[in-house]
Amino acid sequence: LRCEGKQALFTSDAGVPALMLAADVADDWGIDLTSCSLQQVPHHGSKRNMGPTLLNRIVGDRVEERASTRLTAICSSAKEAPKHPHPRVQNAYVRRGSKFVKTGGREICHDHKAPNRPGWNPVTPEPFLDKYEEEED
Repeated sequence: LRCEGKQALFTSDAGVPALMLAADVADDWGIDLTSCSLQQVPHHGSKRNMGPTLLNRIVGDRVEERASTRLTAICSSAKEAPKHPHPRVQNAYVRRGSKFVKTGGREICHDHKAPNRPGWNPVTPEPFLDKYEEEED
C-alpha cells in the first residue's frame, strides 16, 4: 500500500512460500519492500510464517546496532498468547533495526500525524529478548 508518500506491507496469515512469491512480484514491478515504513508481522508473529531469507528480502539485512530505524513492525496478538509473537520473530525484526510492537489484545492506531485522543495510548516497542524459553511443538 502506498499512501501520502508512505509505503506499508500487509501480510495477513501468509506463510513463507506466499510471501516469497509476493516479494518476487514486487521485484518484477520495481517495488522495494525494504522501503516500507509499516509492516504487519505475518500470522501473529508465528515462527512458521517467517524466516531469515524472507526477512532479508522484505525488511532488510541485520544492522550493527539494534537502534530503531524507519520500519515499524506491528504484530497483532491476543492479550494472553504465549506463542505469539514468537521471541525468535520479535528478535529477528529488532536485529534488522525495526521497531517491533505488539497489540496484546488492544486496538491500536498508527498514524504519523494522529493527534492524542482520550483512551488511546501509544505502543511501546518491544525489546530484544536476550533469554527466552523455547516451547515444545
